[in-house]
Amino acid sequence: MSECSDRTRTTLKFRLLMELNRRPKSEPADYFKLMYQSYFGLGHLVSDWNSFNNCLAQEMSEINPASKVLPLYEPITVGQPVFRLNLAPAVRMGVTPDQITETCKRFTQNFQSGDRKTFMDLITVFRSIIIEAPFDMNNATVDAFLTEYDLKQCYPVHHSDIYRRLYHPHYRLICGRLP
Repeated sequence: MSECSDRTRTTLKFRLLMELNRRPKSEPADYFKLMYQSYFGLGHLVSDWNSFNNCLAQEMSEINPASKVLPLYEPITVGQPVFRLNLAPAVRMGVTPDQITETCKRFTQNFQSGDRKTFMDLITVFRSIIIEAPFDMNNATVDAFLTEYDLKQCYPVHHSDIYRRLYHPHYRLICGRLP
């Protein structure tokens, strides 16, 4: 039995439903990624902020700012406030890579990453949610994904191929607003 509170379950389900509404072809890995990001944040991914900023600048230079109609911020909060900052609207608004990098740095300094035991409980709740309507994910598909995922390592996952092909995700995680 999961030790997650009813509030956590309700919040997680709401965030996953928001993702389903925005990106209806999402697969278990995509929902899992959202949950993982909301729980562990960004800090595990960045070891060199200069490289982070250079890669971000390159990515932003290749984005057509009119390519997608997305909000600047997409909340993915399950516990602490976490947002996906979409790069297309950021480019459209004239936000610089330096501004985003500084915001991401603040995120890693202020974010309290969750613990693995509680995350394991959250995975149980996650599974029960995405096999229900309206997600209706196939039990075997969800179980195959979770079986392949090494729970002991507790690592971040990539978006599914179909998600990348259909939705072209370009975002960074932040825990507040841009300066």
